[in-house]
Amino acid sequence: MGYDPESHNSGSSALTPQSSVTAFVHVLAMEYMSTIASALGNTADAAKWAKLHKHGQEMYHLRYFNASVGGYSPCIGGMAPPGMSSHNPKEPMSNRSCHGTSSRGSQTSNAMALALGAPPTPAIAKVVADNLAADVRGFGNKTTCGITGLAWMLPQLEKYGEGELALNLLKGDSYPSLGHMAAHNMTTLCENWACTAHDAGGGSGNHIMLGGFEPFLHQSIGGLDSAVSGETGGWERIIVRVAPAAIATLGGASNTHETRFGTVSLSWRYQGGQLVMALAVPVGSTAEVHAPTVLAGRALTRMHEGQTVLWSDAAGVATLDAWPVELRESAVVATVGSGTYAFAAQYQ
Repeated sequence: MGYDPESHNSGSSALTPQSSVTAFVHVLAMEYMSTIASALGNTADAAKWAKLHKHGQEMYHLRYFNASVGGYSPCIGGMAPPGMSSHNPKEPMSNRSCHGTSSRGSQTSNAMALALGAPPTPAIAKVVADNLAADVRGFGNKTTCGITGLAWMLPQLEKYGEGELALNLLKGDSYPSLGHMAAHNMTTLCENWACTAHDAGGGSGNHIMLGGFEPFLHQSIGGLDSAVSGETGGWERIIVRVAPAAIATLGGASNTHETRFGTVSLSWRYQGGQLVMALAVPVGSTAEVHAPTVLAGRALTRMHEGQTVLWSDAAGVATLDAWPVELRESAVVATVGSGTYAFAAQYQ
């Protein structure tokens, strides 16, 4: 559940309308149905669900976007009037307490809209993402998200160039935060932010409800993700990409995952302008290895695997044992098959 100081988190936050969460899940499910139908070879159903998903995106934007503030479902107004509950979903948003945040869309509302692809243009998406980041900063690098928003907010911040902000949010320990739970000796996740070792805060003290940050850790810090579509199943195509902000800020990490093909592992470190990645890919899988073209203000000058130069700013791209290497908008990407690899990228 989201941040709600008035009820000490014994009730859901009023910053995000419940109807928008229901609509978000409904429209997102249409995309999943299209993918499932495509995987089963049912092109007619895949096309039907894709059309419904696109229509759902458009309707979500029309229903919840506020053009005057550049965000979704903004919470506008001060403290709720006496006798009026600030978390009653039937009350207009102007009557609810905003707690000094979310006037340009709650963090959950804007994150859900971005994850859904609801903004109809890149320019509108950028405005929404900027307002999402500004709300996090304005709240002291903390979140108002609950069980729904947290899973979507962190990857959207990273996607729109705010990866460092996402990391700062995760590293914080002031209320409300995951670090606050840890600082109060909680060894398991709680159902809500107000939980401490001596007071569950109106919810369970052993709950996965706020566990939505874990995919971000595995994918953006641990650097391992799976590309899934109607043509490929989980971990058949592995995406090896550490978020640039994580590389520059943390300096190193390791991640191991057991897949249906076997173990995939990545260990990376960044020091002295060099990014080193040790990668193991199981038989039956391929991996796309990303090296950012710009890292901590430095430009990529060379990428190699062992003694084989894959890309340089002078020679361009090469190949690795017939596997392709390509220069994309923000990264040099090498695709490899099963085996163990030692990649290195030089920056200056």
